[in-house]
Amino acid sequence: MDFIGAGMVVGRCGLIRVDELEISVIVRDVRIRSFVVDFLVEPIAGTGKVWVDSNVVKISESEND
Repeated sequence: MDFIGAGMVVGRCGLIRVDELEISVIVRDVRIRSFVVDFLVEPIAGTGKVWVDSNVVKISESEND
């Protein structure tokens, strides 16, 4: 993820893979720390939010997903 395009993913859907499980998430915020881009994500079904490295989130191709 480049720094310029990082803000363009807020509100977009994506997938996070945890072992054999893929979780659908929505990106709620972006932060840059020490040249690393993080996303604040929350699950589409369920509760909670967590900051994760942007490299672990596969953003959906369609902006409407």
